[in-house]
Amino acid sequence: MDEPLAALADRLLQRIEPPAEREETLLDAEAMARHARETLARYRRQDPRLDARVEVREDVSGILVSHGNFLISAEVRLPVRRLEAVLAHEIGTHALTWHNGGLQPFRELQEGMAGSELLQERLAVLAEYLVGGWTRRACGSWPAG
Repeated sequence: MDEPLAALADRLLQRIEPPAEREETLLDAEAMARHARETLARYRRQDPRLDARVEVREDVSGILVSHGNFLISAEVRLPVRRLEAVLAHEIGTHALTWHNGGLQPFRELQEGMAGSELLQERLAVLAEYLVGGWTRRACGSWPAG
């Protein structure tokens, strides 16, 4: 990480208040899938062409978007406090970018171009931040630099 970016990250973490310690409530994969389907339904009201699916699967690790579909490992346990941020990251950024890219005449916008993964991840992390999903606890501690 370059010095200015590390310094900015450190300043950001200094401003984020750590949450009060509490017992974690965890969502299982099926509960997470229900919330994800509700999120997709809200987006479909804006664009009925959105054909993304939510799948709970045994053959994936963690959570991810693949070809616009939100895939959740059957083993996932997600803290409730992270739900909104995860949905903003995965569906609000990755799934919707896939969908929007598929509507463009320049189809490469759907698959992504060289180097686009870094931009996608930066946008997805920004989406997490904008919904209040970044805390020191969620991010871990970064050394001052």
